[in-house]
This record gives sequence, structure tokens and C-alpha cells, in this order.
Amino acid sequence: MNIWTSGALVIALSASPLASEAPKAVTRDSYALSRGHFLSMDGSIDQLEALRDAYGGDFLWVRRSGSRYVIRDPRILDQAVACFDRVGALEPEQSALQRRQETLDREEESLDRQQERLENARESLENDDEQVSSPDPKAEAEERDIERRQADVSKRQRELETIERDLDRREDALEKEAEAALWRLVDRAIREGAAAERPR
Repeated sequence: MNIWTSGALVIALSASPLASEAPKAVTRDSYALSRGHFLSMDGSIDQLEALRDAYGGDFLWVRRSGSRYVIRDPRILDQAVACFDRVGALEPEQSALQRRQETLDREEESLDRQQERLENARESLENDDEQVSSPDPKAEAEERDIERRQADVSKRQRELETIERDLDRREDALEKEAEAALWRLVDRAIREGAAAERPR
């Protein structure tokens, strides 16, 4: 699982295979970065809880080439967070898209309720033996208007889906760049002795 968050907003959540920490040997590289309200990780939620219990709120834990390291240097942690700045820059677009989707969802629900009301009224008339079975021009016009507005909502939803797919592609590309930069930072910290190696 790859997660990264800023504040309370989940910015990215994507599935990827993660080997268990216990008890078999694990060699896959992974990391957990926690700095203030910022969190980025490639690992399990249970693993994150254990790391926070061990190291508190600010740390960069990595498993690199089979070895485990912890970095606590605030300067390096700030540089690690900065690796994800371009991913975070997508947040306003993502929030705006979410608001537009929610608005359309509410509009669609309202139209569905109006259509259901018309259908119930029509069924009621059909079941009333004393009513003359003849079309109601006003109801028919209202139904046509609802259908037109539903078609418009569907069109706008498809447009938003296209925008969402584009945002997802951009986010995926930026996440790969961010993690590549993070690993370069980690490797330099290991070489310079700024990363404390932890026992297995």
C-alpha cells in the first residue's frame, strides 16, 4: 500500500504488493516518512503504527537492500517532505474536482427523485378507474425536461471522469519522481552516516 497525506486530506492511495514483516525475511525496499501532519509511506498501516510507537512523530524509516535505517535529522526530514511538493501541488485541482463531482451527484439525486414522483403520480392515475386515461401535457413536458437535464448531467459526469483520469496519470508520474528523489536522498544519508542502522 502506498499512502501519502498532508493534514487530514488523503492525497493518494494506491495498492501495491507488500511482503509481511514477520517472520520470514523481507528484502523489498520500503519507507515510512512522518513529519508533522505530513505522511508518506510504502508499507502497511500496522507497520506505521509500530514505527510511530517506536520513533514518535518525526522520522524517516527505510528498508533498503535488506537493511533497516531510521533518519531523525530535521534538515533531512524537511528535504524528504520537499520531494513530494509537486504531488501536493495537485491538491487544489483534486479538491475542486471532488466538489464538482459532489454537486453533480446531488443534482442527479434530485432529478431521480423528481422522476420517481412523476412515475408515482402516473401510476396513481392509471389505477384510478374513474380517471379518464389521457396524457397529461404538463406532466409529459416535465418528464421531457427531466430527461434532458439527466442527459446533461451524464455528459458533465463523463467530462469529469476524463479530468479525473488525467489527474490520476499526472499524480502517478509525480509520485514516481518524488519517490525516486526520496531514495536518492536516503542513499546519500546512508553514505554520509546520517541514517542510523537498526537491527533486523
